Amino acid sequence: MRNQQGFTLIELMIVVAIIGILAAVSIPMYRDYVTKTRFSTALASISALQLTIALAQNEGIPEASLLAADGNDAQFKALGLGGAPADTNEISAVSVAAGGIISLTLTAKVPGCGGAVYKLTPSFGSTATGWAVTAFTVCGEAGSDAVIAAYIAKNIAS
Repeated sequence: MRNQQGFTLIELMIVVAIIGILAAVSIPMYRDYVTKTRFSTALASISALQLTIALAQNEGIPEASLLAADGNDAQFKALGLGGAPADTNEISAVSVAAGGIISLTLTAKVPGCGGAVYKLTPSFGSTATGWAVTAFTVCGEAGSDAVIAAYIAKNIAS
């Protein structure tokens, strides 16, 4: 008699079940990682603007100038930047309101968060300027909102 070689059906089913379990765990974790990374990249891309607003406040530049800077290259250059913030893969629009409040609109590159708007409000102190996310529109997907909320609580909360 010849010995048969190969896998039995039960062995193949066990392998498929293991792969399914691993995929069920890893895909949501990967999506959360991408959301958090894209959101942190969006915040990093406006860090120069945050620094400029803090310096303008410390140097006594009136808030009207910051409000006038919204969408105006000349005003951004007057504040010391190279121009108005350009759109990135993660941000479709940036604006500055009175008091140095920065509003950024996320693109669809941030999973589940296309069109969400986040407002960063400065708290000017005598030695440092803190930033807090004071208002935002939800991403539309509970998972994405939870990931970004956790990121904000850990990294931005003042």
